[in-house]
Amino acid sequence: MKRNHPAFLSALLFIAMIPGVQALDSSHVYSTLSQNQYLTIAVAGLVLFAIFIAVLYMIGSRHAVRTKMNPTVRPIFGILAVMYLLTGTLLLFIAGIVLIEPFSDTAAFDEVVLNFQYYFPNIVFGIIATAAVGLILYLAGIYTIFMIKDTPEVKDLRTKDYHIQETGDIDEKTAIKQPYSNLSYRVLSWETGEPLVDGKVNLETTGGVLVMVKYTDFQGDVNFGKLKGTNDDYYPYVDGDKDRQDYRVIATIT
Repeated sequence: MKRNHPAFLSALLFIAMIPGVQALDSSHVYSTLSQNQYLTIAVAGLVLFAIFIAVLYMIGSRHAVRTKMNPTVRPIFGILAVMYLLTGTLLLFIAGIVLIEPFSDTAAFDEVVLNFQYYFPNIVFGIIATAAVGLILYLAGIYTIFMIKDTPEVKDLRTKDYHIQETGDIDEKTAIKQPYSNLSYRVLSWETGEPLVDGKVNLETTGGVLVMVKYTDFQGDVNFGKLKGTNDDYYPYVDGDKDRQDYRVIATIT
């Protein structure tokens, strides 16, 4: 029996060490954050999300600038867009892992947080900064996709001119003894002063007869060509903004 005492004591020591090993395995890199720190992250997250939605709306709005890109370089920008989106997803994923690590028993999460703390000793700042960069990369990827994509509507705007009525059919006041004038205009936003790109512009006579429909170029310029009469005989306006409350239409000399 005496010979079995060391083995018995060793077994008891091993059993006693099991809770300690389990506690070591379930330990976390850092303890949970304070309520103020969680509140700071929550407020920053809401602000970043609001900015993300606002910028995303501006990028996707129908008046956003779209560039006609050379087909040979389009795949390069496509790959770049995918890289932006993947990197942004990765950064958001890392920020989420760091945030929930104190509530998880995953060893892989501990490794991520250890590497994260090497670059960001301040956990709160690191989470907010990483999430912000991730959202920025998301926006860059979405903008790149819009930039390389020529929608059918954009192609039609660049290739079609819509002529509603011949100049000979304009009311008699305009047609009788009137010279031909080259009617060209620049369309600007009243709010921002920026030119309207690929915007639909209607040209009516002062009598309310719709003569022609054309679209602005990337500088906000539109040229209706030579028509009988002068600028005083016609009324150009952006489609849907007949009172010119949103867009300013300026006659230009060509």
